[in-house]
Amino acid sequence: MAVYLPLEIVQSILLHADVETYIAARQTCRSWRCAASAPYMLKHALQQVPASIPPTVNSLSQDEWARYFAQITRLNLLSCRHGIQKSVTPVALPEECTPTTIVDVSADGRSLIALKGGRVTEYERATESSPWEYSRGITLCSQWTSVCRALLEGGAGCMSINQRYAKRSIAISSKRDLIAIGLGKTIQIYSLHHNDNDLMSPAEYGLGQEDPFTNATRGTYEDTDGVVDSLEFADDDALLRVAVTKETTVHQPNRVRYLGCPSLTTKPDLEYWRENIKRVYLDSAALSVALAGQDEYRLIFRGLRLLPSSFAAHQQQEQPSQDGQLPGETTRYFVASLQSGVIHSYCIGLATISTPQTVKIHRLLPSAYFRPSDGISGSRTANLPPFNSPFPTSKCEEQHTSYNLLDTIPRWDVTNLPSATFPSPLLALSSDSKILAIYEPSGNYSPTIISGGSVYIYCIDNCNPVYQPGPQRFKQPTGKTSLPHERADNPDDKFSADTRYPPPDIIPSWPFLLDKVPVDIEDLEVVQSGLGDTTSRTSRRCAYTINAHSGGQLLQWQLGA
Repeated sequence: MAVYLPLEIVQSILLHADVETYIAARQTCRSWRCAASAPYMLKHALQQVPASIPPTVNSLSQDEWARYFAQITRLNLLSCRHGIQKSVTPVALPEECTPTTIVDVSADGRSLIALKGGRVTEYERATESSPWEYSRGITLCSQWTSVCRALLEGGAGCMSINQRYAKRSIAISSKRDLIAIGLGKTIQIYSLHHNDNDLMSPAEYGLGQEDPFTNATRGTYEDTDGVVDSLEFADDDALLRVAVTKETTVHQPNRVRYLGCPSLTTKPDLEYWRENIKRVYLDSAALSVALAGQDEYRLIFRGLRLLPSSFAAHQQQEQPSQDGQLPGETTRYFVASLQSGVIHSYCIGLATISTPQTVKIHRLLPSAYFRPSDGISGSRTANLPPFNSPFPTSKCEEQHTSYNLLDTIPRWDVTNLPSATFPSPLLALSSDSKILAIYEPSGNYSPTIISGGSVYIYCIDNCNPVYQPGPQRFKQPTGKTSLPHERADNPDDKFSADTRYPPPDIIPSWPFLLDKVPVDIEDLEVVQSGLGDTTSRTSRRCAYTINAHSGGQLLQWQLGA
C-alpha cells in the first residue's frame, strides 16, 4: 500500500503533483503529511502559486513554513475545488404563490412574505424543509397610493410605465417585524406588529427627493433619477440597502444606496425608520466621486455591499491604519466592482461617513484586468460540460450533480478571473466575512448565449491594506516585507515585526470559477454550513453553501472545507 512507501518515494510522487493535488495528498494520512511537510517540499509546491516568495523564507522553521503554507492555501481556496456538490431544485413556495409572485424569505428561512396588490400575506414553517403554512394577511392601503404615484411619474397613457415603474420589490427584516416595499421611486416600511396608525402611516422615502451629497463631494455628482430595483435590510435592520436602476445620470445605469443611521442606539423599529429613512448613509455614486476627485478617469463602483462592523474590528487586531487611526463608527469597509479607464477589479474599500467624505482602496482583488503576476495561461471560453447540465423542466424534478474543478480548469488559468466590467454584478458575503461570491451576467463571454452568467468565489479573509489613494493609489507599495521571524529595519515599516505571517500583498487572493449557468440569477447568498455540528461527516466537509435563485429554481453549490 502507498502508506508504507519510503519517505523519498512519496516525496518523488508529490514533486510531480499540482498544488491542489499536493494539498489533498497531504491530508490522506500521517506518513504522507510528514513527507509533504518538509520545508523543501512546501517551497517546491508554492512555486506553482502566483505569489512573490521572499528569499528569507529559507530560514523559516518547519512550523513557520506550515503556517505560511496554510495561509496561502486559505487565501487562494486551494482545498475548496474538490467534489463540489451542485443541486437544482424548485423553490418551495406556498400553494397560493407562483414563481412570479413577489416574495421574500427571512434570514432564518422560517418566514415568507408575499405581496399581491396592496395586500401582504405572511407564511411560516417550523424548519426549512417543512411546508409553508398561512399565518396572517395584512392590507396596506397606502400601497395603492404608491401605485398611483408611480403611474403619474411615468406619465399617463405612456407604455413605458410598465417597463420603468411596474417592478415591485419587497424585503423582510432579520427580526421578522418589518417589511420594506419599493415601487418606482417610492420606498415604504411597515411594521408587521401592526396597528391602524402603522398601516396608514408607514415610513416613506422617495428617490431623488434630496441631493445630500452635492456639498459633501468633489467633482461631479448627480442625485439619482432611477427607480428601485431591489431592497434588503442590513446591519441588524438599522440600514436598508437600495439597489437603484434605470438611471440616466452620469452614474448610469445603476447605483447602490444605504438608508438609515446605525450609529444610533435606538431600536430599529418603525419609529426609528420614520425618523431615519431619509438619511443617506452611503451612496456608491458619491463614493466614486470622492475617490476620483478631479482625476481624468471617471471611477465607478458597481454592486457595492457593506462589510459588517466585525470586519473592521478584525482589521484593527491585524493591523492599524498607516495614519494611526483605527476604523470606527465614522468609517466602513465595503466590497464593490471598481471600474475606470485605468483598472477593472473587485476591491475592498474604506469610506468615511462624515463630511467631507473620503475613500481609500484597501485592497484590489485579482481580475482579468488586474493580475498579481504574469504568465497566466488559458482563455475565457473554457469547455466545461459538467456546468451546463439541463435544468429541471417540471415542478417535481430535482437534479443533484457532483463535479471536480481540478479535472476541468487549471487553478491559475485566466478563466478563474472575473472581468469586473459588467454594470450589474451581484455580490454576496458569508456571515463570517471570509467568502465573497460574485455573479457576473453574461460572464461566460459567449456571444451565442444571451442569458446566464458565471459565479466566482473569492477569499477575503485577512486582507490587510495594500493600496492607498493618491497619485500612486494603484501602485503596489515599496518597502521591506517582514516575515514572522525577522525584525523590520525601519520602525515606520507598516509590515513590522508584529506581523504574524507574510502579508497578503505577496499572497494574492485568487478567485475560482464556481460555475457557468445558462439562466439569469436574481439574487445570491453565501451560507456557512455545518456550524456546531460535530457528528455529521458531511457537515464537516461542507464549509459553505452558495444559494442562487432564478425564477422558480433554487441553485445550490456546496463547497468543501
